[in-house]
Amino acid sequence: MAGVNVYGLDNSLLAALQGNSTNSSILTSNSSHSPTAAPTQHAKPASVSSIGPAMAPQALANPPRSNVTPLDPLLAAALENQGRVSAPAVANRAPYGSSAPAVSPASNPTPAASATLKPSPVQSKAACDNPAWQAASLKLLHERPFASLFLESIDQTVFDPTGLEHVNNIYYVVFNSTQGIAYVPDRMATLDGGNKLIGIANNTERTTWGGIAHRNGDGAFLAVQERRASNNSVTGERRPVIQELDVSGDLRNYTMERRCHVAFNLTEKVTGFQDIQFHTNSSGARFVLGLCDGNHCESGEAGRDRGNGRIVVSLFKEYSPPRNHCHWVPEKVISIPSTAAFLSYAGLATRGNQLLISSKSDSQVWIGRFNWETWEFVDEGTLYNLPRNDACQVTYCNIGAVQWLDDRRITLASGVAQPGDPWPCFSKSESLHQMLLPASAARPVTSSS
Repeated sequence: MAGVNVYGLDNSLLAALQGNSTNSSILTSNSSHSPTAAPTQHAKPASVSSIGPAMAPQALANPPRSNVTPLDPLLAAALENQGRVSAPAVANRAPYGSSAPAVSPASNPTPAASATLKPSPVQSKAACDNPAWQAASLKLLHERPFASLFLESIDQTVFDPTGLEHVNNIYYVVFNSTQGIAYVPDRMATLDGGNKLIGIANNTERTTWGGIAHRNGDGAFLAVQERRASNNSVTGERRPVIQELDVSGDLRNYTMERRCHVAFNLTEKVTGFQDIQFHTNSSGARFVLGLCDGNHCESGEAGRDRGNGRIVVSLFKEYSPPRNHCHWVPEKVISIPSTAAFLSYAGLATRGNQLLISSKSDSQVWIGRFNWETWEFVDEGTLYNLPRNDACQVTYCNIGAVQWLDDRRITLASGVAQPGDPWPCFSKSESLHQMLLPASAARPVTSSS
Protein backbone atom coordinates (compact mmCIF):
# COMPACT_ATOMS: atom_id res chain seq x y z
CA MET A 1 0.00 0.00 0.00
CA ALA A 2 2.83 2.36 -0.79
CA GLY A 3 1.72 5.98 -0.95
CA VAL A 4 -1.18 5.55 1.45
CA ASN A 5 -0.93 6.42 5.12
CA VAL A 6 -3.11 3.52 6.24
CA TYR A 7 -1.76 3.77 9.78
CA GLY A 8 -3.15 7.25 10.21
CA LEU A 9 -0.06 8.40 12.12
CA ASP A 10 1.18 11.98 12.23
CA ASN A 11 3.84 12.86 9.67
CA SER A 12 6.92 12.98 11.92
CA LEU A 13 6.08 9.65 13.53
CA LEU A 14 5.34 8.11 10.14
CA ALA A 15 8.76 9.21 8.91
CA ALA A 16 10.35 7.57 11.95
CA LEU A 17 8.58 4.31 11.17
CA GLN A 18 9.46 4.14 7.48
CA GLY A 19 12.04 1.87 5.95
CA ASN A 20 10.82 -1.72 6.33
CA SER A 21 8.25 -3.37 4.08
CA THR A 22 8.35 -6.86 5.62
CA ASN A 23 4.68 -6.85 6.52
CA SER A 24 3.38 -3.85 4.65
CA SER A 25 0.31 -5.73 3.43
CA ILE A 26 -0.63 -7.46 6.67
CA LEU A 27 -2.76 -4.74 8.17
CA THR A 28 -4.37 -3.80 4.87
CA SER A 29 -5.41 -7.28 3.73
CA ASN A 30 -9.06 -8.12 3.53
CA SER A 31 -10.12 -9.20 6.99
CA SER A 32 -12.68 -11.61 8.32
CA HIS A 33 -13.97 -12.90 11.61
CA SER A 34 -14.63 -16.30 10.07
CA PRO A 35 -12.34 -19.11 11.27
CA THR A 36 -9.16 -19.13 9.23
CA ALA A 37 -6.15 -21.33 9.72
CA ALA A 38 -3.07 -19.40 10.81
CA PRO A 39 -0.09 -19.55 8.49
CA THR A 40 2.49 -22.15 9.30
CA GLN A 41 5.42 -19.87 8.54
CA HIS A 42 5.91 -16.47 10.11
CA ALA A 43 8.18 -13.70 9.05
CA LYS A 44 11.18 -12.73 11.09
CA PRO A 45 10.18 -9.89 13.45
CA ALA A 46 10.90 -6.52 11.98
CA SER A 47 13.26 -4.22 13.81
CA VAL A 48 11.11 -1.27 12.84
CA SER A 49 7.48 -0.92 11.94
CA SER A 50 6.25 -2.55 8.78
CA ILE A 51 4.93 0.72 7.45
CA GLY A 52 6.24 -0.03 3.99
CA PRO A 53 8.40 2.01 1.61
CA ALA A 54 8.73 5.75 1.86
CA MET A 55 5.48 7.56 1.25
CA ALA A 56 4.91 10.29 -1.28
CA PRO A 57 4.68 13.71 0.44
CA GLN A 58 1.18 14.35 -0.84
CA ALA A 59 -0.03 11.10 0.76
CA LEU A 60 0.85 12.43 4.22
CA ALA A 61 -1.26 15.54 4.07
CA ASN A 62 -4.61 13.96 4.93
CA PRO A 63 -4.31 10.91 7.20
CA PRO A 64 -7.56 9.08 8.06
CA ARG A 65 -9.93 11.04 10.26
CA SER A 66 -9.80 8.87 13.36
CA ASN A 67 -6.06 9.20 13.92
CA VAL A 68 -5.16 12.71 12.84
CA THR A 69 -3.77 13.72 16.25
CA PRO A 70 -0.11 13.04 17.05
CA LEU A 71 0.62 9.84 18.93
CA ASP A 72 0.72 10.44 22.67
CA PRO A 73 4.38 10.80 23.78
CA LEU A 74 4.14 8.34 26.66
CA LEU A 75 2.32 5.86 24.45
CA ALA A 76 4.97 6.22 21.77
CA ALA A 77 7.67 5.68 24.39
CA ALA A 78 5.94 2.46 25.43
CA LEU A 79 6.50 1.18 21.89
CA GLU A 80 9.97 2.66 21.49
CA ASN A 81 12.03 -0.36 22.55
CA GLN A 82 10.75 -2.30 19.55
CA GLY A 83 12.52 0.13 17.22
CA ARG A 84 9.06 1.12 16.02
CA VAL A 85 9.35 4.72 17.21
CA SER A 86 12.55 6.73 17.25
CA ALA A 87 13.13 8.75 20.38
CA PRO A 88 13.89 12.07 18.62
CA ALA A 89 10.62 11.92 16.67
CA VAL A 90 8.68 11.51 19.89
CA ALA A 91 10.67 13.80 22.12
CA ASN A 92 9.97 17.00 20.20
CA ARG A 93 6.22 16.85 19.96
CA ALA A 94 3.81 19.75 19.99
CA PRO A 95 0.86 19.48 22.38
CA TYR A 96 -1.88 17.20 21.10
CA GLY A 97 -3.91 18.55 18.22
CA SER A 98 -2.18 21.94 18.24
CA SER A 99 0.06 23.84 15.87
CA ALA A 100 2.21 25.16 18.71
CA PRO A 101 6.00 24.88 18.48
CA ALA A 102 7.48 21.57 19.55
CA VAL A 103 8.36 21.26 23.23
CA SER A 104 10.54 18.87 25.15
CA PRO A 105 9.03 16.06 27.25
CA ALA A 106 10.48 17.59 30.38
CA SER A 107 8.53 20.81 29.96
CA ASN A 108 5.30 19.25 28.73
CA PRO A 109 5.21 15.46 29.10
CA THR A 110 1.44 15.19 29.06
CA PRO A 111 -1.43 17.27 27.69
CA ALA A 112 -2.99 20.06 29.68
CA ALA A 113 -5.82 17.77 30.65
CA SER A 114 -7.39 20.22 33.07
CA ALA A 115 -8.11 22.54 30.17
CA THR A 116 -9.88 19.87 28.12
CA LEU A 117 -11.78 17.86 30.71
CA LYS A 118 -15.44 17.61 29.82
CA PRO A 119 -18.09 17.33 32.53
CA SER A 120 -19.65 14.02 33.50
CA PRO A 121 -23.12 13.22 32.14
CA VAL A 122 -25.91 15.31 33.63
CA GLN A 123 -27.49 13.49 36.57
CA SER A 124 -30.70 15.44 37.00
CA LYS A 125 -34.33 14.87 36.13
CA ALA A 126 -33.92 17.34 33.28
CA ALA A 127 -31.73 14.84 31.41
CA CYS A 128 -34.37 12.12 31.46
CA ASP A 129 -37.04 14.55 30.27
CA ASN A 130 -34.98 15.52 27.23
CA PRO A 131 -36.42 13.84 24.09
CA ALA A 132 -32.97 13.46 22.53
CA TRP A 133 -31.66 11.79 25.68
CA GLN A 134 -34.66 9.46 25.75
CA ALA A 135 -34.20 8.49 22.10
CA ALA A 136 -30.60 7.48 22.81
CA SER A 137 -31.33 5.41 25.91
CA LEU A 138 -31.18 1.64 26.32
CA LYS A 139 -33.97 -0.47 27.81
CA LEU A 140 -33.29 -3.08 30.49
CA LEU A 141 -34.45 -6.58 29.51
CA HIS A 142 -33.03 -8.89 32.16
CA GLU A 143 -30.40 -8.81 34.89
CA ARG A 144 -29.05 -11.09 37.60
CA PRO A 145 -26.43 -10.71 40.34
CA PHE A 146 -23.54 -13.13 39.80
CA ALA A 147 -23.99 -14.61 43.26
CA SER A 148 -27.57 -15.65 42.40
CA LEU A 149 -26.61 -17.71 39.35
CA PHE A 150 -24.77 -20.71 40.79
CA LEU A 151 -26.55 -23.70 42.30
CA GLU A 152 -23.41 -25.15 43.84
CA SER A 153 -21.89 -23.46 46.85
CA ILE A 154 -19.34 -20.79 46.00
CA ASP A 155 -16.21 -19.80 47.87
CA GLN A 156 -16.28 -16.09 47.15
CA THR A 157 -18.86 -13.39 47.64
CA VAL A 158 -17.19 -10.68 45.52
CA PHE A 159 -17.53 -10.67 41.73
CA ASP A 160 -15.62 -7.91 39.95
CA PRO A 161 -15.88 -8.68 36.18
CA THR A 162 -13.19 -7.49 33.80
CA GLY A 163 -14.02 -9.38 30.61
CA LEU A 164 -17.07 -10.89 28.90
CA GLU A 165 -17.42 -13.18 25.87
CA HIS A 166 -20.53 -14.68 24.26
CA VAL A 167 -19.98 -17.91 22.32
CA ASN A 168 -22.72 -20.33 21.19
CA ASN A 169 -25.31 -18.79 23.53
CA ILE A 170 -22.94 -18.99 26.51
CA TYR A 171 -21.39 -16.14 28.48
CA TYR A 172 -17.81 -16.53 29.66
CA VAL A 173 -16.84 -13.99 32.29
CA VAL A 174 -13.43 -13.35 33.88
CA PHE A 175 -12.90 -11.43 37.09
CA ASN A 176 -10.35 -9.34 38.90
CA SER A 177 -11.58 -10.76 42.21
CA THR A 178 -11.38 -14.50 41.48
CA GLN A 179 -9.45 -16.92 39.28
CA GLY A 180 -12.65 -18.64 38.19
CA ILE A 181 -14.33 -18.21 34.81
CA ALA A 182 -18.10 -17.92 34.94
CA TYR A 183 -19.95 -20.13 32.41
CA VAL A 184 -23.52 -18.83 32.11
CA PRO A 185 -26.08 -19.76 29.39
CA ASP A 186 -27.59 -16.51 28.17
CA ARG A 187 -31.00 -17.24 29.70
CA MET A 188 -29.30 -16.27 33.01
CA ALA A 189 -31.49 -18.48 35.22
CA THR A 190 -30.99 -18.17 38.97
CA LEU A 191 -29.61 -21.06 41.06
CA ASP A 192 -29.29 -23.13 37.91
CA GLY A 193 -27.08 -26.19 37.68
CA GLY A 194 -26.16 -25.21 34.13
CA ASN A 195 -24.31 -22.15 35.44
CA LYS A 196 -20.74 -22.97 36.42
CA LEU A 197 -17.79 -21.24 38.00
CA ILE A 198 -14.89 -22.94 36.26
CA GLY A 199 -11.87 -23.22 38.52
CA ILE A 200 -8.23 -23.07 37.55
CA ALA A 201 -6.40 -26.41 37.37
CA ASN A 202 -4.26 -27.36 40.38
CA ASN A 203 -1.01 -27.37 38.42
CA THR A 204 -1.65 -23.98 36.85
CA GLU A 205 -0.21 -20.69 38.02
CA ARG A 206 -2.69 -18.56 39.96
CA THR A 207 -3.67 -15.24 38.45
CA THR A 208 -6.59 -12.95 37.66
CA TRP A 209 -7.61 -11.47 34.32
CA GLY A 210 -8.20 -8.11 32.66
CA GLY A 211 -10.21 -9.26 29.64
CA ILE A 212 -11.16 -12.34 27.62
CA ALA A 213 -11.60 -13.06 23.89
CA HIS A 214 -12.64 -16.15 21.97
CA ARG A 215 -10.15 -17.34 19.37
CA ASN A 216 -11.99 -18.37 16.21
CA GLY A 217 -11.06 -21.69 14.70
CA ASP A 218 -9.91 -23.80 17.64
CA GLY A 219 -12.32 -22.76 20.38
CA ALA A 220 -9.59 -21.58 22.73
CA PHE A 221 -9.77 -18.36 24.72
CA LEU A 222 -7.29 -15.56 25.13
CA ALA A 223 -7.13 -13.68 28.42
CA VAL A 224 -4.98 -10.70 29.27
CA GLN A 225 -2.99 -10.04 32.40
CA GLU A 226 -2.78 -6.28 32.52
CA ARG A 227 0.70 -5.92 34.03
CA ARG A 228 3.40 -8.55 34.37
CA ALA A 229 7.20 -8.68 34.35
CA SER A 230 8.58 -9.42 30.88
CA ASN A 231 11.19 -12.01 30.03
CA ASN A 232 13.86 -9.31 30.25
CA SER A 233 15.08 -9.69 33.82
CA VAL A 234 17.79 -7.05 33.28
CA THR A 235 15.53 -4.10 32.56
CA GLY A 236 12.61 -5.30 34.68
CA GLU A 237 10.12 -4.19 32.04
CA ARG A 238 6.46 -4.83 32.72
CA ARG A 239 4.11 -5.65 29.86
CA PRO A 240 0.62 -7.03 29.24
CA VAL A 241 0.58 -10.80 28.79
CA ILE A 242 -1.87 -12.71 26.61
CA GLN A 243 -2.55 -16.20 28.00
CA GLU A 244 -4.07 -19.00 25.94
CA LEU A 245 -6.71 -20.83 27.99
CA ASP A 246 -8.18 -24.28 27.45
CA VAL A 247 -11.46 -25.05 29.23
CA SER A 248 -12.01 -28.74 30.00
CA GLY A 249 -14.97 -30.47 28.36
CA ASP A 250 -16.58 -31.21 31.74
CA LEU A 251 -16.28 -27.51 32.73
CA ARG A 252 -14.49 -28.47 35.96
CA ASN A 253 -11.35 -26.47 35.30
CA TYR A 254 -9.23 -24.68 32.76
CA THR A 255 -5.51 -24.61 32.07
CA MET A 256 -3.14 -21.99 30.68
CA GLU A 257 -1.50 -23.44 27.58
CA ARG A 258 1.09 -20.72 27.02
CA ARG A 259 1.74 -17.04 27.56
CA CYS A 260 2.88 -14.46 25.03
CA HIS A 261 3.98 -10.99 26.07
CA VAL A 262 2.76 -7.88 24.26
CA ALA A 263 5.72 -5.70 23.23
CA PHE A 264 4.26 -2.71 25.02
CA ASN A 265 6.13 -1.38 28.04
CA LEU A 266 4.04 -0.29 31.00
CA THR A 267 4.95 2.32 33.58
CA GLU A 268 3.16 4.05 36.40
CA LYS A 269 1.74 6.41 33.79
CA VAL A 270 1.20 4.02 30.85
CA THR A 271 -1.71 1.72 31.63
CA GLY A 272 -2.36 -1.80 30.42
CA PHE A 273 -5.31 -3.20 28.48
CA GLN A 274 -8.72 -3.09 30.10
CA ASP A 275 -10.23 -5.49 27.54
CA ILE A 276 -9.23 -7.35 24.37
CA GLN A 277 -10.81 -8.71 21.20
CA PHE A 278 -9.38 -11.21 18.73
CA HIS A 279 -9.38 -10.80 14.95
CA THR A 280 -8.14 -12.91 12.03
CA ASN A 281 -7.82 -11.47 8.53
CA SER A 282 -8.18 -13.29 5.22
CA SER A 283 -4.45 -13.99 5.09
CA GLY A 284 -4.59 -15.84 8.39
CA ALA A 285 -2.74 -13.14 10.33
CA ARG A 286 -3.92 -12.99 13.93
CA PHE A 287 -4.43 -9.77 15.85
CA VAL A 288 -5.45 -8.66 19.32
CA LEU A 289 -7.14 -5.31 19.85
CA GLY A 290 -6.25 -4.00 23.30
CA LEU A 291 -8.47 -1.29 24.81
CA CYS A 292 -6.55 1.06 27.08
CA ASP A 293 -8.11 1.91 30.41
CA GLY A 294 -7.26 5.60 30.47
CA ASN A 295 -7.33 8.28 27.80
CA HIS A 296 -4.05 8.47 25.87
CA CYS A 297 -3.34 5.02 27.41
CA GLU A 298 -2.28 6.95 30.50
CA SER A 299 -3.23 7.25 34.14
CA GLY A 300 -3.52 10.39 36.25
CA GLU A 301 -4.71 13.71 34.88
CA ALA A 302 -3.92 12.84 31.26
CA GLY A 303 -5.87 9.59 31.61
CA ARG A 304 -8.95 11.64 32.52
CA ASP A 305 -8.65 13.82 29.40
CA ARG A 306 -11.99 12.77 27.93
CA GLY A 307 -12.38 11.89 24.27
CA ASN A 308 -8.89 10.46 23.77
CA GLY A 309 -9.44 6.71 23.96
CA ARG A 310 -6.91 4.40 22.34
CA ILE A 311 -6.91 0.84 20.98
CA VAL A 312 -3.55 -0.88 20.41
CA VAL A 313 -3.57 -3.42 17.54
CA SER A 314 -0.94 -6.17 17.96
CA LEU A 315 0.08 -8.88 15.50
CA PHE A 316 0.84 -12.43 16.69
CA LYS A 317 4.40 -13.68 16.08
CA GLU A 318 5.46 -17.25 16.74
CA TYR A 319 8.87 -18.85 16.29
CA SER A 320 9.94 -22.46 16.53
CA PRO A 321 11.57 -24.11 18.24
CA PRO A 322 10.38 -23.69 20.92
CA ARG A 323 6.63 -23.29 20.60
CA ASN A 324 6.46 -20.94 23.56
CA HIS A 325 8.67 -18.39 21.82
CA CYS A 326 5.86 -16.04 20.89
CA HIS A 327 4.78 -12.48 21.37
CA TRP A 328 2.33 -9.87 20.16
CA VAL A 329 3.87 -6.96 18.28
CA PRO A 330 1.99 -3.62 18.24
CA GLU A 331 1.27 -2.61 14.66
CA LYS A 332 -1.02 0.37 15.06
CA VAL A 333 -2.60 2.65 17.64
CA ILE A 334 -6.20 3.54 16.81
CA SER A 335 -7.71 6.76 18.14
CA ILE A 336 -11.31 6.26 19.18
CA PRO A 337 -13.42 9.17 17.88
CA SER A 338 -13.81 11.91 20.46
CA THR A 339 -17.58 11.43 20.61
CA ALA A 340 -16.71 8.57 22.99
CA ALA A 341 -15.82 11.19 25.59
CA PHE A 342 -15.41 8.80 28.50
CA LEU A 343 -13.50 9.38 31.70
CA SER A 344 -12.19 5.81 31.39
CA TYR A 345 -12.88 2.78 29.19
CA ALA A 346 -14.08 -0.62 30.38
CA GLY A 347 -15.20 -2.98 27.61
CA LEU A 348 -14.67 -3.63 23.92
CA ALA A 349 -16.77 -5.89 21.64
CA THR A 350 -16.90 -6.40 17.88
CA ARG A 351 -19.77 -7.50 15.65
CA GLY A 352 -19.21 -7.33 11.91
CA ASN A 353 -18.18 -3.78 11.09
CA GLN A 354 -19.37 -2.33 14.41
CA LEU A 355 -17.31 -1.76 17.55
CA LEU A 356 -19.04 -1.43 20.91
CA ILE A 357 -17.20 0.32 23.74
CA SER A 358 -18.43 0.85 27.29
CA SER A 359 -17.48 3.49 29.79
CA LYS A 360 -16.50 2.37 33.25
CA SER A 361 -18.26 5.11 35.20
CA ASP A 362 -20.19 7.37 32.79
CA SER A 363 -23.16 4.98 32.46
CA GLN A 364 -22.92 5.06 28.66
CA VAL A 365 -21.87 2.90 25.73
CA TRP A 366 -20.63 3.97 22.32
CA ILE A 367 -21.00 2.29 18.91
CA GLY A 368 -18.97 3.16 15.82
CA ARG A 369 -18.55 1.63 12.38
CA PHE A 370 -15.11 0.24 11.57
CA ASN A 371 -13.16 -0.63 8.43
CA TRP A 372 -11.11 -3.78 9.00
CA GLU A 373 -9.04 -3.23 5.87
CA THR A 374 -7.70 0.17 6.88
CA TRP A 375 -8.12 -0.30 10.64
CA GLU A 376 -9.97 3.00 10.90
CA PHE A 377 -13.33 4.15 12.17
CA VAL A 378 -15.47 5.36 9.29
CA ASP A 379 -17.90 7.48 11.27
CA GLU A 380 -17.92 9.53 14.45
CA GLY A 381 -20.00 6.94 16.29
CA THR A 382 -22.97 7.41 18.63
CA LEU A 383 -23.35 7.56 22.41
CA TYR A 384 -26.14 5.64 24.12
CA ASN A 385 -27.31 6.06 27.71
CA LEU A 386 -27.81 3.24 30.18
CA PRO A 387 -31.18 3.23 31.99
CA ARG A 388 -31.65 5.27 35.16
CA ASN A 389 -34.04 4.99 38.08
CA ASP A 390 -37.28 6.93 38.51
CA ALA A 391 -35.39 9.91 39.95
CA CYS A 392 -33.08 9.89 36.90
CA GLN A 393 -30.15 8.86 39.07
CA VAL A 394 -27.30 6.88 37.57
CA THR A 395 -27.47 3.27 38.77
CA TYR A 396 -25.01 1.51 36.44
CA CYS A 397 -21.91 3.11 37.91
CA ASN A 398 -19.13 0.52 37.63
CA ILE A 399 -19.31 -1.28 34.28
CA GLY A 400 -16.51 -3.80 33.91
CA ALA A 401 -17.22 -5.42 30.52
CA VAL A 402 -19.57 -5.41 27.53
CA GLN A 403 -20.52 -7.80 24.74
CA TRP A 404 -22.96 -8.10 21.85
CA LEU A 405 -25.87 -10.50 22.27
CA ASP A 406 -27.22 -9.88 18.76
CA ASP A 407 -27.69 -6.90 16.44
CA ARG A 408 -30.12 -5.14 18.79
CA ARG A 409 -29.22 -6.44 22.24
CA ILE A 410 -26.08 -6.13 24.31
CA THR A 411 -24.90 -7.46 27.66
CA LEU A 412 -22.97 -5.58 30.31
CA ALA A 413 -21.22 -6.83 33.42
CA SER A 414 -21.04 -4.47 36.37
CA GLY A 415 -18.36 -4.52 39.02
CA VAL A 416 -18.11 -3.79 42.71
CA ALA A 417 -19.69 -0.60 44.04
CA GLN A 418 -17.04 1.37 45.87
CA PRO A 419 -17.39 2.96 49.32
CA GLY A 420 -18.62 6.48 48.78
CA ASP A 421 -20.50 5.66 45.57
CA PRO A 422 -24.12 6.90 45.48
CA TRP A 423 -26.44 4.37 47.07
CA PRO A 424 -28.32 3.57 43.80
CA CYS A 425 -25.05 2.14 42.42
CA PHE A 426 -25.10 -0.74 44.92
CA SER A 427 -28.37 -2.18 43.60
CA LYS A 428 -26.83 -2.92 40.19
CA SER A 429 -23.31 -3.93 41.22
CA GLU A 430 -21.70 -7.33 40.57
CA SER A 431 -24.34 -8.35 38.03
CA LEU A 432 -25.02 -9.26 34.40
CA HIS A 433 -27.42 -7.01 32.48
CA GLN A 434 -29.09 -7.61 29.11
CA MET A 435 -30.28 -4.44 27.38
CA LEU A 436 -32.05 -3.42 24.19
CA LEU A 437 -30.50 -0.76 22.00
CA PRO A 438 -32.85 2.07 20.94
CA ALA A 439 -34.47 2.05 17.52
CA SER A 440 -32.08 4.77 16.42
CA ALA A 441 -29.21 2.27 16.76
CA ALA A 442 -30.63 -0.03 14.08
CA ARG A 443 -28.20 -0.13 11.15
CA PRO A 444 -26.97 -2.77 8.73
CA VAL A 445 -24.21 -4.93 10.23
CA THR A 446 -21.86 -6.02 7.47
CA SER A 447 -19.18 -8.66 7.68
CA SER A 448 -15.63 -7.70 8.51
CA SER A 449 -14.32 -8.68 5.09
